[in-house]
Amino acid sequence: MATAPAAARPAIDPLRNRRRAYRGISAGITLICVGAVLLLNTLGMVGWGVWFDLLKLWPLVLISIGVRWIFVNSRAHAFCLIGPALVALGTVWVVSSYDSAAEKGPAAISGGETIDVDCPAPAPGDTAHLDLEFAAGSLRLYSEKGPATVGAASSLVATGFHGTLLYSGREPRHTCGGSGSLHLGHDTWDDGVHIALPFGDWESRWEARLYTSSPVFLEMKLAASNAELDLRAFTLDRVEVDVAASRLELQLGQARGRVPVRIHGAVDDLRLVIPEGTCYTVSRERILSVLDIDDRVSKDRRWKHLTSDACASAAPDAPRYEIRYELPVSSVTIETEGRRT
Repeated sequence: MATAPAAARPAIDPLRNRRRAYRGISAGITLICVGAVLLLNTLGMVGWGVWFDLLKLWPLVLISIGVRWIFVNSRAHAFCLIGPALVALGTVWVVSSYDSAAEKGPAAISGGETIDVDCPAPAPGDTAHLDLEFAAGSLRLYSEKGPATVGAASSLVATGFHGTLLYSGREPRHTCGGSGSLHLGHDTWDDGVHIALPFGDWESRWEARLYTSSPVFLEMKLAASNAELDLRAFTLDRVEVDVAASRLELQLGQARGRVPVRIHGAVDDLRLVIPEGTCYTVSRERILSVLDIDDRVSKDRRWKHLTSDACASAAPDAPRYEIRYELPVSSVTIETEGRRT
């Protein structure tokens, strides 16, 4: 009895297999590079600010894709490996040449332009709202004590925001609201999203010096930046920070009430400097972050809520900072002023 012929197997398409193989190699090398850098970050061997330099290498991805398109259909298809090799070599070069000392703070501005800031006072009893948006560069903000007025009101200082903004690179957008608000930001922010132009200026530098006697509500959006904010001269009412792929240092003064500090973001290096003897609590939403505190604290079983020992001797309604953060894949350090390493 004759048997039915076996079904013919479909012909193997070598070109299709080759394309799939090179796509897999490219994706695999990219993931290895990203994972290796993140591992170095979490081990503390390389600072998180290295991602700002790595983001500048994004054109290598386009070069890699272009090389693959050129050679994948040719006899010299092995040249497709040039693209992934460039990505790997670029990553190694940036990481090996990265200077962690640069993370100590933004570089000083040489030259540049100056903008005068003179915003009206808020309504009596209201806070002065500082809305700050910054991306791709270095930022310094110093709070200063305002000059006293003369005459019978010599004990008073100006309300509202006043001071100067020194900058280089793109000119900041500077607007004052009618209720004591000050907005500083790039023109390329749109509805909370920063649009980084492919060949735009990645080296914006701002240095702001502001003073006010009004309570301050600070709201900040920060992306791919190196920022240092000295807020010790402000009477803080609330702090809201949304930060991504950045290094940020917040230096706080004495709390004058219960001050909520809310921080959201990912892949960051955050440093909080708090005066010695200040009561503060720390709550965190995610576990995938490294927390380092140089002060004595008490914690709950799950390490989601920490309390400084200064709160033990403080009254229940005593001034304090209530810090709450959600920063996966980040490093968070809380230091006591005067005891920094």
